[in-house]
Amino acid sequence: MNEKVQEFESALALIREAQAVRQPLNRYHARAVLLPLGELLSAEDPAAGRSGVEELRRLIGPVRAGWRKAVEDELEMAITEFAMSIDQRYLARPDYDFAYTLEARRRISVRLAAARALEIELPAIGERALSIADREFAPYLDRARPG
Repeated sequence: MNEKVQEFESALALIREAQAVRQPLNRYHARAVLLPLGELLSAEDPAAGRSGVEELRRLIGPVRAGWRKAVEDELEMAITEFAMSIDQRYLARPDYDFAYTLEARRRISVRLAAARALEIELPAIGERALSIADREFAPYLDRARPG
């Protein structure tokens, strides 16, 4: 079993544990699931990701509304972190950590892919915030990418 499958299975176990004690699912549960699921969906062979989507849908079915809120909260937090890192005061610094910012943006895409596979769309306000941050970061991408 590959690392992402193991990570996904561990996240599902966390959700099962929370449900067993009737703990509401939150953004930490969402993050734990969305990142490996999104990676699996974008893998060369996305079959594990597709089966993971079905397994997760069955698991969260009884708490669908709470799950949607947890996913939206996680997406909002990730986008806020990215948007706040796109600050002209920092971007101009020679020691700015572009690798971190690029990875944060990549991980947003991974989360979004998983959310969409679960039929959860990014709220409009999140789309606007992400679009603005992407537009502000675009002039720096040449400097940000290695090589």
